[in-house]
Amino acid sequence: MTANQAKQTTAKSRGWLLLAILAVLLVVAYVLDAPGMWLRSFAAQALKDRQPNAALQWVQRALYYAPQDTRAMLLASRANLQLGLNSRAQDFTVQASEHGHPNEVELMALQLMAQAQLGDLESAEQLLNWQRAHPLPPEALEAIVRCAIYNEEFGLAEMVLRQMQDQGELPSVVAYQQARILEVREDYANAAETYIQCFQTDANCVRAAYRAGACLQKLGEFQRAAEMFRHVTSPPYNAIGSIELAQCQWELDEIELAAQTIGVAVDMPPKDLQLVYLTVDEFMVNDRAALVAARIADRQDDSRRAIQLLQRVLDFNHRSFEARELLIKNLRKEGEVEEAEKTAEIQADMVAKRLRSRQIVIELSDDPNNLDKRCELAELYWYSESEAEARLALQEVLELDPNFERAHRLLAEFNGNE
Repeated sequence: MTANQAKQTTAKSRGWLLLAILAVLLVVAYVLDAPGMWLRSFAAQALKDRQPNAALQWVQRALYYAPQDTRAMLLASRANLQLGLNSRAQDFTVQASEHGHPNEVELMALQLMAQAQLGDLESAEQLLNWQRAHPLPPEALEAIVRCAIYNEEFGLAEMVLRQMQDQGELPSVVAYQQARILEVREDYANAAETYIQCFQTDANCVRAAYRAGACLQKLGEFQRAAEMFRHVTSPPYNAIGSIELAQCQWELDEIELAAQTIGVAVDMPPKDLQLVYLTVDEFMVNDRAALVAARIADRQDDSRRAIQLLQRVLDFNHRSFEARELLIKNLRKEGEVEEAEKTAEIQADMVAKRLRSRQIVIELSDDPNNLDKRCELAELYWYSESEAEARLALQEVLELDPNFERAHRLLAEFNGNE
């Protein structure tokens, strides 16, 4: 064997040895779950920094590497909780449970967090008790705060916010919830400024930019509101941000610009739009995109487009007084007189019901225990005001008399009409 051949043989041997070592290292890494551990650690850090979209990207890679990784599933649940996507968060906890995640307390805590963020005060109180004995995700305290604010338990919210500060939570997270308290108390000016400070502190907190815009809208400061909505560029807030930006542009008489802004959002299915609104702390469902687009179409004298959009709004929410008024106006423009008159009759009936409901409220001030009048009020609210007001009125009847038959009949009717 020549010297050159010997060198080639040695080089080949070294190559095979390196490949063998690499293969062994890959097997060891797989057994020790090194890639999954790294990916989960990146996701956990993103969650700590309140960057849930980034966390979800790392989690997706971890689940691609190991589809049954229950620890990655729970990180995905936490990320969705930060985004307010409670149903998706619960889906991941269910998957983790089905794949045998060993920590039942951790699973239950995430489920309680989702329920708390939907306004269930009992779940929030259970979390508050648990955190004294069990390690919980950092988002647990914020879930309690959100629930307390939704139920207007401001003392509880402020107490837990102090605890979050003591535990070193990000200042922007605490500031955001402090602004929420101000907003729910209708102190829109101070709420807006607090949201703006929050966003300036943490540019990733786009929900603060969105809520600042919403508060400025209520104050009639449409130029400043539009500036804030332009910062709302990441999901799930970007869709709703574009809708409200279009509304501001409409108010500022920037009609063509508003039409361009609303173009994408208006084509979202109502079901998807409901989900978008539910993610932004509104606890409400509606077809806002179609209504905003209809206002714009009306200003552009595009009556046919306005009619289509307004019919979509009323299919979703027959109680919308503004939508029906605009529909009557545009039907008349299009010469559809008979349809306009039918719609006007419905509107007149809605007005009569609203006037009657106001009269009953006055009468109940002198006769608060008249349960039949309270039931009548609930029924009027259901057909002409809002579902929430109707259910609240019925709840007050059942608190006075849990067995009142008319209230139970109405409740069954309301549930059947959902």
